[in-house]
Amino acid sequence: MEVEDLDRLGYVELDVMDHDNIMPFIRTYLGKSVASKWIFAIACFLPLGFAVGSIIGLHLRDKLPWGEGVNLLFLGIACAFLLIPVHECIHMLAYRSQGATNTSFGVDLKRFVFLALADRFVADRRAFRIVAAAPFVMITVCLLVPMAFVHAQAQLVLLGALSMHTACCSGDLGLLAYFDHHRGKDVVTYDDVAAKRSYFLAR
Repeated sequence: MEVEDLDRLGYVELDVMDHDNIMPFIRTYLGKSVASKWIFAIACFLPLGFAVGSIIGLHLRDKLPWGEGVNLLFLGIACAFLLIPVHECIHMLAYRSQGATNTSFGVDLKRFVFLALADRFVADRRAFRIVAAAPFVMITVCLLVPMAFVHAQAQLVLLGALSMHTACCSGDLGLLAYFDHHRGKDVVTYDDVAAKRSYFLAR
């Protein structure tokens, strides 16, 4: 399906997301979905809860000073920012797996926003779910699996990274919530890189 076909196929514009002002759009639809808010909160705070519990347990058994435990946790949180390029590359590869050819990255350091874009590639609900969820699923698995094979201190670093990376996935979850909000409609989306906008249409 091409952008030029959408009008002929009966699609009408629902929303436009400005790439220079993404977060209000994300917050609107993340806030409209109670399920998304709970999933996001649990996914962010569950690893932190495990980490804090582990620090307390290790400290009570005299295996880890408080300060070292907290430092390891914050090291993991800091390391999560190194995963941002990996996260966006996974988005780009997921776009390509769905047929997109003209992919690129967008960065707004002032607002700390990073985007993987597929110029004028029309993504339906199924394709967009794959694109949006791929980094969260893949990176979460890559952080969880090693926990079975490393010592407790390294687990704290991994848990910190997992919690922070999940928080960084709020934009992806917000866009998935958008599709869920319009679940009774046939929704598609595409990016216009030159206009710095993403369009959402439905029929």
